[in-house]
Amino acid sequence: FGVPYDWRLAPTENKLCADLATVLHHVTNNTRHRKALLAAHSLGNLQLVHCLNRVFSAETLAKVKALVAIAPPFGGSPQVARVLFSGAEMVSRLIISDLETRDFARQMPAAYM
Repeated sequence: FGVPYDWRLAPTENKLCADLATVLHHVTNNTRHRKALLAAHSLGNLQLVHCLNRVFSAETLAKVKALVAIAPPFGGSPQVARVLFSGAEMVSRLIISDLETRDFARQMPAAYM
């Protein structure tokens, strides 16, 4: 099962926790599996850790067997810091200037997780 989320939003502004809790309850109540293995990639790991640590009830947490974190930015991302400070080229400068890139990136809550 997959649970999409908007990576541009902060965890508190996303529906991921509610959607994932619904899927966890569905899977564990309607299949032979009583616990689920969660897998997340990149920023999805930060979103998921927020759900596990701050949102999920004990009942929902009991349905999680483990988390497989694929390429998690737990130590931060130097590329994001570079873009936030200087607007360093994220896309072609022919499309958007470094200043515009920096200003755009600073408006994305997910960059501050």
